[in-house]
Amino acid sequence: EAFEHSAQVTTLSVHHAGRGFYPASGGTCIEGKGRGLGHSVNVALGRGASDATFERAFAGAAEAVARRERRLGGDDVAVVVQCGSDGLGGDPVGAFSLTGNAYVACVRRVVAWGWPVLVLGGGGYARSDCARCWARVTAAVCGVEIAADADVPEHEFWAEYAPGFDMATAASVAADENTVQAVQALVETVEAAMEAA
Repeated sequence: EAFEHSAQVTTLSVHHAGRGFYPASGGTCIEGKGRGLGHSVNVALGRGASDATFERAFAGAAEAVARRERRLGGDDVAVVVQCGSDGLGGDPVGAFSLTGNAYVACVRRVVAWGWPVLVLGGGGYARSDCARCWARVTAAVCGVEIAADADVPEHEFWAEYAPGFDMATAASVAADENTVQAVQALVETVEAAMEAA
């Protein structure tokens, strides 16, 4: 809501839509008010979104938004990415089945655009998985790869990384309720709205 009246800030949120889940926006929609109309993009996915589903939705929507921003703002663009790790499969509150690989892939895509990027953590209730994910994302922003099978360095809280003591975050066993066709329809909705702007 902070930017809903602004045409200078475009927000893209790829999230689970369900009762009790932030941002409680409902389905996929293009919102905003006044001058900000069309600058708030929500892409809502169903439960169990896998890495492939999330990456497909993010890539399609984010690239559509980036094309529009490039057309409207040229190179006068900066990007803020908030990586809420409650999408990880091991999160007790989240509804997705993501691994750190999806987060890394999405952040790499944004960094490749060549605009200034600020990456923030957020959300997530499995501390060791959050730390694993954010460490890998931070490394990716810096152009460094931390493999999922890399060892977690020993430190004061090392025991919390049992049993594997590596950087991997596991997907959950939840079924992915999102079909390829449904995700493609979401992406096409965003593409059409961004091309019309």
